[in-house]
Amino acid sequence: MSVGHLVDFAAGFTYACRSSRSRYPLFMNPTVRVFISYSHDTSEHRAFILAFANRLRGEGLDCQIDQYVPGFPPEGWQRWMENQIEQADFVLIVCTPVYLQRYRGNDPDGGRGVNFEGVVISQTLYDHYYRNTKFIPIIPGHGSLDDVPLPLKGYTTYTLPQDYTALYRLLTGQHATPAPGIGGMIYLPPETGSGLALNVSIAQQAVQVASYTNLPDAAVQTLVAQLQKQLSEEKRNNHNLSDLLERYRNDVAEWERKYRDALEQNAADLRKNPENPQLLAEQQALQAGELEQAAQIRERYYQNLKREKTAELAQEAYTAAERWENAFNMPKALALYQEAVIFRRDYPEAWRNIGSIAGKLGNSTLALEAAQNLQKQLDPEKDRRWFAIALRDEADVLSALGNNRKALEKYRQSQLLLEQLVKAEPDNLNLQCDLSVSHNRVGDMHVKNGDNATALKAYQDDLTIAKRLAEFYPNHTSWQRDLSVSYERVGDMHMKSGDNAAALKAYQDGLAIAKRLAELDPSHTEWQRDLFVSHTKVGDMHVKSGDNAAALKAYQDGLAIAKKLAELDPNHMEWQRDLSVSHNRVGDMHMKSGDNTAALKAYQDGLAIAKRLAELDQNHTEWQRDMFVSHTKVGDMHVKSGDNAAALKAYQDSLAIAKRLVELDPNHTQWQSDLSLSYDRVGDMYVKSGDNAAALKAYQYGLAIAKRLAELDPKHTEWQRDLSVSYNKIGGVHEKTGDNAAALKAYQDDLTIAKKLAELDPAVVQWQTDLVVSYVKLSQIQKERRKELWANALDILYRLQRENRLDHEKQQWIGTLEGMLQPVSSGRDEPSAEAAKP
Repeated sequence: MSVGHLVDFAAGFTYACRSSRSRYPLFMNPTVRVFISYSHDTSEHRAFILAFANRLRGEGLDCQIDQYVPGFPPEGWQRWMENQIEQADFVLIVCTPVYLQRYRGNDPDGGRGVNFEGVVISQTLYDHYYRNTKFIPIIPGHGSLDDVPLPLKGYTTYTLPQDYTALYRLLTGQHATPAPGIGGMIYLPPETGSGLALNVSIAQQAVQVASYTNLPDAAVQTLVAQLQKQLSEEKRNNHNLSDLLERYRNDVAEWERKYRDALEQNAADLRKNPENPQLLAEQQALQAGELEQAAQIRERYYQNLKREKTAELAQEAYTAAERWENAFNMPKALALYQEAVIFRRDYPEAWRNIGSIAGKLGNSTLALEAAQNLQKQLDPEKDRRWFAIALRDEADVLSALGNNRKALEKYRQSQLLLEQLVKAEPDNLNLQCDLSVSHNRVGDMHVKNGDNATALKAYQDDLTIAKRLAEFYPNHTSWQRDLSVSYERVGDMHMKSGDNAAALKAYQDGLAIAKRLAELDPSHTEWQRDLFVSHTKVGDMHVKSGDNAAALKAYQDGLAIAKKLAELDPNHMEWQRDLSVSHNRVGDMHMKSGDNTAALKAYQDGLAIAKRLAELDQNHTEWQRDMFVSHTKVGDMHVKSGDNAAALKAYQDSLAIAKRLVELDPNHTQWQSDLSLSYDRVGDMYVKSGDNAAALKAYQYGLAIAKRLAELDPKHTEWQRDLSVSYNKIGGVHEKTGDNAAALKAYQDDLTIAKKLAELDPAVVQWQTDLVVSYVKLSQIQKERRKELWANALDILYRLQRENRLDHEKQQWIGTLEGMLQPVSSGRDEPSAEAAKP
């Protein structure tokens, strides 16, 4: 067979040995995969292969060779080779004397890769009866046909470089000489027909209808029975029997024409799909005259074709959506994912992407509907893994909306399903990974509900699985990364409970893994970003323990990585956002050390990036919120430097953003919380400027929101604390204006909440010190109870100091309170109001 003939043949014929995903001419399909199987004969031969592969990739083909793999593949070389051969659309076999010997297994001292690939290639050809359009023998310019392995000698070989164009035509499906389209068949009626008499008895009269056909007897008998039935039903109402019979003669002719059309249509369809079993069965039924059977087969063919076409359209819509998502056009991507599920309702990946993009666009309602619609398409028994994932997706949205009770319920349902699956398949590592994620989500919900002990247990369960997976396969970099993240979550819980040593240890364990991965491949940007996150976590821990110098060092290490990533790709929005947040953290440390100039500079650098991102996409709610945070940080810095006017301007800018976000989605509880805190900050500035009326109005707006959130979920400890702080601030304004009754009521409401939180979990240092502040605030109004209230506050501080959980700043509160309590206990003059403030 000539090269040109093989090009035409291969472009028009596909068999099971080749991937079936290409639904267009190959030169229009950007995902054609090519794998080159070759032996490492010499360094010159390796260079020839590399240049050949580079050219194929440069001309639009996804070509893979072992030289592209850094070090070794995580799954090992054997599995990598097998996967490459299986996934490739074409395997190019570069035939040399060395390759042939190793293919046959006759070179025990040489590389074993070709030997293994040869087994896979031969077995694949054998399994498909040597029907081949996948494995293509290639001969280097100095080679010989004698070097081609025996199973491949029956196929066309290509000599490089002279046959490169012909080979490229084959790989891309571009015909050198395309065949013209096939026209319709011309039907020629038989030259002689056989007579068929249809005898119909009507009362005492026998009527004969004559027609001439060459149709199968079974088909004719069906027609006879139908005509006899119709004539018997109509003869009493028809006075012109001859007209009636003539009409039925015409019916016979029309029926025969339609039968011939059916045969021709079947033949045309078979030319397009010569091996389709349903079309072949329909052909046999038509030829035998079994009309009802033919109709049933044709309907099944139609239903299958309908499913295939809609599935194909669903896949194409999904692929187009992915392209727009990669181009950061989320609205277009969302619309196409929605089209995909119209064509194919049970399309779990599409439903999940709808939910994901809807969440990014701030459309929580659509995100929730996507997760719930996916569940409706699944059988909870047959599709348990997908059902568990869909439940988890629904819980994610509910959690974002602040419905913690319902979210935890869904997370637990998902976890229960996964635990059952893992029990049934303990060696299924994918299920272990899913269960690990489930433990994480459950832990996240317990954190939101203030149940830190249960959250830590969930994260430790996740860590146990992550360790097992990482130990099972130390070279599996994804599982090593998961282990690093698990250490971070456990560290988060230790930090919340005030166990600084355990938290730092967990973060450092995670950092050590992140460093190893980043050093393994410095060009792997995801691992570099993980290292950035780990440095940030360690920095956060040093902040908690009061080691500001170590914290600044960790944050600066993270900032250096964030800068490199941002410079590597200025259009990578997530890396730009990391850089903005990193500037903010460095600014925090400069502010703590009293370097106001450096702090303001860092915050302004972060704000500049946040503004660019927010202006780039007004609908990207996360970037809008980042700008809100940056304005707030800059405002805090102006407060520190005493520039109250600039601080008020920054806080008002952040308040405007918070208002827009809440108007966009009034059910988004995080944005409601942001708005409440923004009102508080604006109120703080009015207090500083002496405008108590404006301050009280701002605080009351914030309090109204904080009340709604606290009522929405009484177990949400963060919202309860925000409400406590709001009462505290309002009490302060009332005290300043001399309304002691209103101040007392606000301080008592604050104290009630602070006590509940402190009793809920004595390990949370923040809640304990909040209670200290509440006691002191109340003492400013209830002066007769000063001794009792200050003693209560000192008891808390003494306990935290004994447990080594009190930072340097709050340790100074002890001396302040002792100094305040001493004259009161001895009956001497009371301390000043300013001295009574921690």
